[in-house]
Amino acid sequence: MPTLTRDRTESIRGAPDDPGAPTSPLGAVLRYPLLAILPVVVLVAAAVLVAQGRPVTYTAQSRVAIGSFNPSPDQAPGAAFAGTQFASAYSRAITAQQVVRPVARETGLTPDQVASRLTASPVPDSPIVRVTGKGPTAAAAVRLSGAATDSLLAYVHRSDDNVEAKTLLLRFRRAQARAASAHSAARRARVARDLSLSSSSAQRRLDEAQTEADTADLRASALRQAYLQRSQSETSGIPVRTLNTADSATGDRVKTMKVLVTIGVLAGLAVGVALATAFASARSRRRSRRRVATS
Repeated sequence: MPTLTRDRTESIRGAPDDPGAPTSPLGAVLRYPLLAILPVVVLVAAAVLVAQGRPVTYTAQSRVAIGSFNPSPDQAPGAAFAGTQFASAYSRAITAQQVVRPVARETGLTPDQVASRLTASPVPDSPIVRVTGKGPTAAAAVRLSGAATDSLLAYVHRSDDNVEAKTLLLRFRRAQARAASAHSAARRARVARDLSLSSSSAQRRLDEAQTEADTADLRASALRQAYLQRSQSETSGIPVRTLNTADSATGDRVKTMKVLVTIGVLAGLAVGVALATAFASARSRRRSRRRVATS
């Protein structure tokens, strides 16, 4: 019965010590672990050095609540929805010039620098806005975040006052026009009554027209007073307050180092496996050539 020689058996099994057998990456790493680990060590060390040499960016954050704070049970659902909408709308105004310019004057930065270092984002499903400021130092980040918070609150007050005042002015003008029209109708009714003094229907039409004119005057007068009060008011109809001001800042050095070290480990492993595999394959080819030469 024919038997298999040792060479044929190892060839069939693909034994790792067969010089002609293909070298697998895992086998190469197990044979040459130092060669596989060396790129990891080198790239991780480089990542640490890069992270240490990179300028640190500090971040400070404050929170602002916009909307009704103590609504009645009947108003609670609507107030919660309105607060969420206000937070979403006013968070987008953080880089508006009306917000940025006062911050630039207070911090000594240019408006472009302020806009690039500021962000605001609403907390999902809540009337809260997070105002985030960045700077080269912790003190600069805290100062920027605080100034931006104050400027955003002032912007909310001004914008709400302007919108409501303009709305009241428009309603007053319409009411004034209706009052003028009602007085014209009353004058025509009076003329008609004077032409037929004995007509009870003419007197009734005059009374109704005069009542309508007086009512229109009252409406116009009330809207005029409301407009004057709103245009002279310094407080907003939208409740807004600062929940917490930024009193400290965090640097991004640790986060940056983690990211760079992770990249270094992954890249080092890929390079190390490739080097170990290439080295093992080269040695396998050299052994194969020597074997052929001696056979």
